[in-house]
Amino acid sequence: MFEKHYYFRDDFDAGKPLLVYGFGTTALADLPYLFDLDANIVAIFDQNPDYHGMFNGIPVLPPEDLAKFDKAYTVVVYALKAALHITAFLRELGFRDIKYGSAWVKMEIELCAALAGEEALKSNVMRIESAAEQIYRARNLMADKISLEVFDARLDGYKTGDWLKLANCNSYTKGFGYYNHGLFKFGGQEVFADCGALNGATAFEFKEYVKGKYKYIYSFEPSEIYFELTKRNFSYAELTNAKVYRYALCNQIGTVSFSTKNATTATHSIDPDGTETVPCTTLDHFFSKEKRIPTFIKMDIEGAELDALNGAAEVLKSAPRLAICAYHTLPHLWEVPLKIHELNPKYKLYYRHDSIFYETRCYAV
Repeated sequence: MFEKHYYFRDDFDAGKPLLVYGFGTTALADLPYLFDLDANIVAIFDQNPDYHGMFNGIPVLPPEDLAKFDKAYTVVVYALKAALHITAFLRELGFRDIKYGSAWVKMEIELCAALAGEEALKSNVMRIESAAEQIYRARNLMADKISLEVFDARLDGYKTGDWLKLANCNSYTKGFGYYNHGLFKFGGQEVFADCGALNGATAFEFKEYVKGKYKYIYSFEPSEIYFELTKRNFSYAELTNAKVYRYALCNQIGTVSFSTKNATTATHSIDPDGTETVPCTTLDHFFSKEKRIPTFIKMDIEGAELDALNGAAEVLKSAPRLAICAYHTLPHLWEVPLKIHELNPKYKLYYRHDSIFYETRCYAV
């Protein structure tokens, strides 16, 4: 909903030959815009042999045929899940003008490249070495092999700048990003605390995943624009037993400074240098005034997860299932599981990864 597909339209040279990599639904959705601009699409590439042949007068070919084409051509990548691997493949062939059919994927690719810089790697290695004991303890909390693979791959990416191992851990399946790993079983009386509602999409996904059988959805969103968007989406869809509250969640009650400087990427966040002031609360304080307590908590709150967990110490005593993002800062990789274990040592902890760089989450059962 927030991605501007075909984001490169403004600086696109329609006369330059264009190669398209990926022929799934994302590419098909954007092709009409390319056709409207009279884009000079020379060929389309996809691994699926069922797609090979001709489409609208354009050959659809296997990826190995890319080597036959001029390396000065523009390539736009639409195979989003494998975008990092495809980028490496294209660069090995000699292509340099590489674009992406998703602004979100472009951002992840650029971040991976930035984190591979010498200064970034040096800083990361120093932080990792200074936290060796914490990392050891956090790693020992992982409940299965997949969790260890994700933990190690993310740590290795920060140390070496090679993010392909983490990308290989991508287990995303269309829809149900927070719920589809087989770690949770939900009953019909769930109380969902959706911390970081954005546009309300995760609330709707939750409703769909539990087939409408839940008790209540509490959504929290401090950004004014996304609070209003979530509220209206709930209203338009007539989502029952659900309400959005305009709070930043942390470890205090009152107000906090807030930044909306990254509005185009939907990453509004608590920021000491922020130009706005928003109300804040803790989950403990909020639910002390409610008749219900959460049975499932999802947190994607742009780096405020540790503070919000500290503000949920009493709530976590009842052991709600947790899905907590642990990718916003390097130390969160080990600090998030350690904090959950500190607050309730009965939890089993898992890691799963659903993207290229972002969307590494700590699940607690």
